[in-house]
Amino acid sequence: MKKKLIILTAIVSSAFVFSQVGINTTNPQGTLHVDGAKDNPATGTPTAAQQLNDFTVTNTGNVGIGTTTPNSNAALDVTSPNKGVKLPSVALVATNNSSPLSAHIGGMIVYNTATAGTVPNNVIPGLYVNDGTKWVNLGTQGEGVPPGSVFYRASSTIPTGYLECNGSAVSRTAYADLFSVIGITYGTGDGSTTFNLPDLRGEFIRGWDNTRGIDNGRTLGSWQKGSFLAGGAGPNADSVIPFVNSSSTMPTLTAALGWDLPTTAQFNSIYGATVRANNSQSAGATITLSTPSDTANDYTNGVSRPRNTALMPIIKY
Repeated sequence: MKKKLIILTAIVSSAFVFSQVGINTTNPQGTLHVDGAKDNPATGTPTAAQQLNDFTVTNTGNVGIGTTTPNSNAALDVTSPNKGVKLPSVALVATNNSSPLSAHIGGMIVYNTATAGTVPNNVIPGLYVNDGTKWVNLGTQGEGVPPGSVFYRASSTIPTGYLECNGSAVSRTAYADLFSVIGITYGTGDGSTTFNLPDLRGEFIRGWDNTRGIDNGRTLGSWQKGSFLAGGAGPNADSVIPFVNSSSTMPTLTAALGWDLPTTAQFNSIYGATVRANNSQSAGATITLSTPSDTANDYTNGVSRPRNTALMPIIKY
């Protein structure tokens, strides 16, 4: 007991005289300095290697672990060449549920170990930060990607935080952040509780003209039909792309070129009355679009398509 009182008296006396307390060192480098390995010098500044086992609190309240000079802008400065900082591991139940904490606390960071909840509030193992109202997965949602951003994925699986751009109607409340960005641009859903996602399946993306004048009259998110190619089949073909005039060769060549040849019904539904003319044929002429022709003055139509690769379009919610 007497020994403990002597040590306590020494610490208190040191605090009053020097305003610094050293534990395992007579050479404290801060208001409170613990030399874990008792390897610091009696005078002068410990080396970087000697500081690695030290704990320091400065007179401005900065805490250093592994350093006696914590950065003045850091409340906690941890220095180590071969160790990390381990956060509490907890089992979250959903992004909109604070459990196992008693409340949502903005700035709280944990490592979640559980796979739980239902979309869009499901959680997966990973680092989460609380924004004051919900948990945010730093691996999928905390990277600064704003809602409404569209990406293409080389996989058929949809990552957490994203939806497939398939035109489906989804909840306006469950996906409130996305709804606040795109609204009913791609469809009103049921008109009250849902809205539609953009449907990018099988579509190419074109930059919105936005008053430039290259693609006038377009609104953001609007669909546009393809620019079709017309080919004259006769020996004196004068259309955009003249097809060969052999009934045995033309279908083979058309297929080899990869042209899309819609049926007459499909063509009329998409393009309506389209001018297909040469010296003897005028708008609205009746032809069978599903079967390429080799008869003089007949025309067939196909939509142009560049080489391409199919990827999964997804949107951030």
